[in-house]
Amino acid sequence: MPFRFAILSLLLLMVARLPGQTPQFRQEIIDAVKGTPLLSLGDMAQDNRGFLWIGTKQGLQRFNGSSFLNFRHLNNDSSSIVNDRISFIIEDSKHDIWIATNSGISKFNYNNGKFTNYPMGWNDSGKVNMGDLFWLLEDSRGRLW
Repeated sequence: MPFRFAILSLLLLMVARLPGQTPQFRQEIIDAVKGTPLLSLGDMAQDNRGFLWIGTKQGLQRFNGSSFLNFRHLNNDSSSIVNDRISFIIEDSKHDIWIATNSGISKFNYNNGKFTNYPMGWNDSGKVNMGDLFWLLEDSRGRLW
């Protein structure tokens, strides 16, 4: 019995947290002044590179742990994101970032920082009108739905 008590005591000491071993976390408030308008959050996702992607009604932001890079739709730039109203963000199995908006889907190109857009509109323009996109899912064959 004393041997079992000694083993149990030793195990408890091994898993017990000592006062000098408390984890250290840094807390910082991130607001619009520091680079992102976090109003009306649509979605968030972290990619395999460690970037945090934040979608809002005011555009898309990428956070690298210390600063934000903002992506907005530009009317005269077909390689900007298709729309600023972000509803869903997903990284596929090929590590591409896909963004669903209320005007279509955008795929981010890491090599040049631009987007390939798949817009949706009215049937009379030859495009399918699906309204707002809320989800993107990847199946076992790597197809997005």
